[in-house]
Amino acid sequence: MSFAFNEGIDWFAGGREDQARQWVLSAANLAGQCHDGGKLKTLIGSRFGLLNIGDLEIKQSVESDPQEITTCDSHSRAA
Repeated sequence: MSFAFNEGIDWFAGGREDQARQWVLSAANLAGQCHDGGKLKTLIGSRFGLLNIGDLEIKQSVESDPQEITTCDSHSRAA
């Protein structure tokens, strides 16, 4: 979990907010598996909030679903 969080911070420092969000989201998901009543996950979310790049919601990337790209391309050609 700490590796994923730190990787996210590295991506943020490099100006890649999308990748930062995904790594920190992974860290938060891993932290959610801890049996601490959600304290670690809450801490990660609050630290991520200090970066001022949004919240830790899942944002699907176009690259993640090649079928979606085809569907979007066919809709834009039909219009």
